[in-house]
Amino acid sequence: MLKNKSVVKMISVVLAIVLWAYVIGEVNPTVKKTVSDIPVELTNTETLADRDLALQGDEEYFATVVVEGARSELNELRVADIHITADMYGYELGENHVSLDVTLPDGISLEELKTPEITVTLERLEEKSLPVTVVFAGEPGENLEPSYSYTVPAEVEVRGAESVIAKVAEVRVQLDVNDLSETWEIYSEVPTAWSKEGKLVKNVTISAQSVEVEAVMFHTKQVPLELKVTGTPDDKYGDADIAIPKEVVVKGSAYTLE
Repeated sequence: MLKNKSVVKMISVVLAIVLWAYVIGEVNPTVKKTVSDIPVELTNTETLADRDLALQGDEEYFATVVVEGARSELNELRVADIHITADMYGYELGENHVSLDVTLPDGISLEELKTPEITVTLERLEEKSLPVTVVFAGEPGENLEPSYSYTVPAEVEVRGAESVIAKVAEVRVQLDVNDLSETWEIYSEVPTAWSKEGKLVKNVTISAQSVEVEAVMFHTKQVPLELKVTGTPDDKYGDADIAIPKEVVVKGSAYTLE
């Protein structure tokens, strides 16, 4: 009887092992998966400026990998879980082929890096000085007009690849009219570079991380213009007609315009 019980226990253990192997191998097997459009992060780009170099343009880089792991793990895998970097340290002026490094979550291995390298072009570092332009965004409402008195700094340095800097025509800070007060206040905004076509220029460095702007929301009022003309024009001007508007628009605080 005891011997029979031992045999039953042994059979139970063997069946448990077989069942476990089945679950692991069939229910949650090891599979492969291709993941595309993974952003590549360029590292050590700050070392380029030390050698008067900069990245050409504002191109973004992407890679494709084949990974291996348990089906349940790969079903949960997202693009954001895969970290791919390209170390820019030590590269020179011109076209460079930069190898990629891949970091994966625990339990997942790299089967193949289908994009083993990217091509990055480096240009000479250039800079230019530009005044800060204040732009108001939004609709101020009837009989209201935003205004500003000064910015600090009034001028900034823009640095980047020579082909990129050639596109930069203006440095702006933007103020939302809905944020403005009817009394003079200081606002701090991040400056951005823009082309003459009105497009945002990326991949540049601006000397000021923020710009302070003293701004206000004025009230406006249309008032009659009374203009007294004295004297007569010189003969050389002939019978000149002087066009005088009947009304003008003035702006100021609500109290001032009462």
